[in-house]
Amino acid sequence: MTDGTAKLVTTDGGLALSDGKNSVRGDFARLLPRIRRGNLSRELLVRAVKIKGIGEPLVADATAGLGEDSFLLAAAGCRVLLFEHDPVIADLLSDAIERAKRDPETAEIAARMTLIRGDSVPALPLLDPRPDVV
Repeated sequence: MTDGTAKLVTTDGGLALSDGKNSVRGDFARLLPRIRRGNLSRELLVRAVKIKGIGEPLVADATAGLGEDSFLLAAAGCRVLLFEHDPVIADLLSDAIERAKRDPETAEIAARMTLIRGDSVPALPLLDPRPDVV
């Protein structure tokens, strides 16, 4: 698999997209230092969402990607809807969320994350309840 064609592969670390030389996968465990020891309150994204003063805001991440921003927001107490339209990226994200739910350090955070496969543009106006932040 070194012809430059990327494929989804199962590794010890979870589902990955690999071309045989390089690979990418969702990995929330590597974000743990950013949420420890007061670091989370210094994250600009978290500060921007929390400025509204809503205790546990419902946030829609319209372009979730591998979910790193969503993980930080969920760690800050937000409930997060993660929209991802690319099926391969959505598979990677789904795997990362499921692994996080099984890890005692990240399970509570991952429980506040809900993946929605598809384009956020037509879906956002139909959400009930409506998100506090998009």
